[in-house]
Amino acid sequence: MQYLTREASSLFLRTSKLSLIAGHLSWTHFHERLAALLSMSNPNDPSHQFAIRILTLEAWDLDSNWEFGEESTASSDEMGNQKSSLNSPIVDSSVDADNQLYFCATSIPGLTAWQFNKHDDDFFPSVPHGHWHGRKQPKLDAYLGWTYRGSTQIGREPRKKIIALWNDKKFREFSAAAIDYFITHNILHNGWRVSRPRRLPRRR
Repeated sequence: MQYLTREASSLFLRTSKLSLIAGHLSWTHFHERLAALLSMSNPNDPSHQFAIRILTLEAWDLDSNWEFGEESTASSDEMGNQKSSLNSPIVDSSVDADNQLYFCATSIPGLTAWQFNKHDDDFFPSVPHGHWHGRKQPKLDAYLGWTYRGSTQIGREPRKKIIALWNDKKFREFSAAAIDYFITHNILHNGWRVSRPRRLPRRR
């Protein structure tokens, strides 16, 4: 495997640190960049070793791999047959959005494995975004359907499922609350895709 040169990995690490300090990266996204750096750099590279130290201190699962790889076409229904190690509660979409911290789209076939957190300060890949069975990785862009392992796209949920998600009244209420939370607690964030982030996708 061809690794980044030491100069390139050092530059990647330095710009990631500066982005974190400037508020352009969340702490979670910074961790994801460090995890990506591990796969791109030589184990003897000082930047690689720095990444390992930080991720180890943060109890990041360095051996975790998404089960389906970058070229997988497995659907969420197929993925849903796999057991989750998650012990935190998942709140059904029938619960009042004002009182729930998590949302699981039980009424959307194929998306039931994705858990959304209302009080998530991480903006990547979207606000809100889904976590596979509530784990740190992989994550779902709730608007475009792309799934990510770190910052790498590894798949995509069908467009019709994303449309069905945004047609769900409870998810829309939950998302509005999640966006309001993020805006209130991350006032310096300027990475919104649209000029009016509180405006939700229209129903179809």
